Amino acid sequence: MNISYNEIITSEVDIKQVIAKIEFAYQENDINELKKLSLCLLDKYQQSRDEFSKVEYLLKSAMAMNYYLDLSGKDLSDIKYKVTLAKQFNNIRHWF
Repeated sequence: MNISYNEIITSEVDIKQVIAKIEFAYQENDINELKKLSLCLLDKYQQSRDEFSKVEYLLKSAMAMNYYLDLSGKDLSDIKYKVTLAKQFNNIRHWF
């Protein structure tokens, strides 16, 4: 897969930190913080050059934008983003 052990561990820690920030902002009804996190992660997704980082930021930004949408009723994504996100789940045959 061409991914080092350190990248996997670092990625897992980073994901947990991002999720914690998103959940805290959501629990506090902090729409501004959720929007800031969403746009920052979306920007990182768009700037990513390698496929591993691109997918990682795609999923992180989707989490943040979903919480933002729930609180604000405003969708920050466009159709191209939604199609790309949907493709991540096309090959899943079983959900556990």
